[in-house]
Amino acid sequence: MTTTNEIAEKIAADHNLSKAQSKTIVEAVFASITAAATSGAEITFQPGKPLKDALNK
Repeated sequence: MTTTNEIAEKIAADHNLSKAQSKTIVEAVFASITAAATSGAEITFQPGKPLKDALNK
């Protein structure tokens, strides 16, 4: 399983950010998804082409 830190480290490396900056972004995304889910909002996930390609290998 991938951890928040592992996701943040990957984003930091790929986008020239500090690990602290990318971890703040990852945590904000997860918090927004959690808030939407707990409020009863519909959550739709539309993966981009790189994810689709990886899943279809």
